[in-house]
Amino acid sequence: MSAAGLGIPAALAQATQVVIVDRAATLTLPFDTLARNLPTLECRQRSAGSRFLLHSDVDLNQPVDVLALADVTLFEKPGSPAQTARFPWWSTFAGNEIGIAYTARSKAADQISAANWPQILQQSGVQTAYSDPETDPEGYNTVIAWTLAESYYHLPGFAARLRAAIPQKNIRSDSTQLLALLSAGEVDYAWEYRSVAEQHQLKFLRLPKQINLSDPSLAQCYKNACIDLHHAGTVQQQCGRPILYAVAIAADAPHPEAAAQFVQALYGDAGRNALQSAFQQPLAAKVGGDIATAPDWLKMLAK
Repeated sequence: MSAAGLGIPAALAQATQVVIVDRAATLTLPFDTLARNLPTLECRQRSAGSRFLLHSDVDLNQPVDVLALADVTLFEKPGSPAQTARFPWWSTFAGNEIGIAYTARSKAADQISAANWPQILQQSGVQTAYSDPETDPEGYNTVIAWTLAESYYHLPGFAARLRAAIPQKNIRSDSTQLLALLSAGEVDYAWEYRSVAEQHQLKFLRLPKQINLSDPSLAQCYKNACIDLHHAGTVQQQCGRPILYAVAIAADAPHPEAAAQFVQALYGDAGRNALQSAFQQPLAAKVGGDIATAPDWLKMLAK
């Protein structure tokens, strides 16, 4: 559908404009690819853990046009009235799955499987890494996957044991920072989204769908695994959900027309191709929150 067909004036669609995009670290590659296909936009993009970005854009009021997070629940469960005011609506656009990245040098690399990884990761001398649950959805999705594994493999207490065995030096603020640990051989295994592992030509152990948070039909199963997270002096419970990326345009976006063009392109052929090439599953628009405040062109896409 053309920009004119979505109600975006042709003059605005053609003029070169700045757009400020904050995106989850795991969206770096596809969003950079998308930006290169948008010559009328000067895309100023920042990558970090989703919870960090949300804190920056809401609590610190950083100027932003587009915010894309690796977990739709961060929008669905706003932490403050300020968040609701700045991001009253959102829309899902992609999916992913959690699993274990490793290299040919990793201990037991020729043995690990979807049946024995809990035992491999608990072997003496095996170093495992994951991202910080307090800053990165991949971090809490990792711990949730461990908890789901307790039931799937009949291993009571497994999540707590594995978490306690991983030293602080093997924990990073976002999952992309774990790649350097793997590359340097400092760790044997890192918990990653499939997209990150595939993008960097790593070996990737795909886990059963009852654990990997990829299947929306298992949403009720995933809900049974929860983790406590801390924010602004409060404790919030995060329970398992299918991994869904979501995007929003700030209500006070300094460049609203450019933001509209970027998000429109994300749902178009350029965006779908960029996501697929980055091993992320593009999804049709599904708007949540205060739907009445969402732009008409997005509501048209979501029909």
